[in-house]
Amino acid sequence: MVSCCPCCSNNVETANHILINGPLARAIWMHFTTIFGIRVFDSESPTIRMLRLGRAFAKNSIVHILIRCLPLILYWELWKDRCRRKYDGKSFSFDFVINTIRSHLVAVADHCSFDIPTNQIQSSTLLLLNIQKGNPKLKKVRLIKWHPPPAGVLKLNIDGASKGNPGPSGGGSILRNDLGEVLFTTSNFYGYATNIVAECKAFLDGITTYRDMGLDPYKLIIESDSKLMVDCINGLCATPWCLWYLCAQIRSILSSLECSVRHTYREGNFAADFLASKGATGGDFCCSLEFLEQPVDLRFIVFYDHLQLGHLRL
Repeated sequence: MVSCCPCCSNNVETANHILINGPLARAIWMHFTTIFGIRVFDSESPTIRMLRLGRAFAKNSIVHILIRCLPLILYWELWKDRCRRKYDGKSFSFDFVINTIRSHLVAVADHCSFDIPTNQIQSSTLLLLNIQKGNPKLKKVRLIKWHPPPAGVLKLNIDGASKGNPGPSGGGSILRNDLGEVLFTTSNFYGYATNIVAECKAFLDGITTYRDMGLDPYKLIIESDSKLMVDCINGLCATPWCLWYLCAQIRSILSSLECSVRHTYREGNFAADFLASKGATGGDFCCSLEFLEQPVDLRFIVFYDHLQLGHLRL
């Protein structure tokens, strides 16, 4: 049995009626096509209407992009309104639906970079939609540094790398004191693996080396540039199944240490990043205690961190 339209109760419920010809749909289409200065016809199918609207305005202009998105947004909000009325017994005002569609269009515009429109029609359209855009937004530039730990505390930086994700992988770690002096480094090859698995193995190698060196009495700060890895260890997100066993081992070791696990940006983790990249190429050298035996590139990174010069991050 064909059901009646939940919006007007007087017509048979069809896709064309709900999305194009119904009272609410017609009013909403008229509202937005008037803003864009485009005429539409009730006899058009949804597909034909989308194709015809997509040809309006200059290609790759912001108004062209909004026009391409408009039918999908309208259909979605009209369908949601229909389902709210039919299944939840709720109805929202015409203005509510209009403002919801506007908010979607504004969100689309916010993710687009474009210059100030020179066309008067485009400028008027953006003004009516309350979209005020000029030149692309400038990204904030931040200075990221490796920060030495407080006196009496050690800092362990960890990183994993995979050349291909998945691909040849490795991990590295470096332990330093409050003076920036290197106490140990690790760099290991893990074979074929993904980035996150390499991060987890590097984490396990780093804290295992720390424990085996008998440094337990010290407080420890552990830093990684993998947000997922840090959140998994701190219990802030679900652990991916491929990391369950490794994370269980990590948590078991951490439970015996006085430590905290923190996220840092890659710019503050360049020393561990270098060791991880070296490990991914098969360059194992674990627990190298003599700083002068380390590669020149690593010594430069450590010295740069010691000077607290920092790196720019966009």
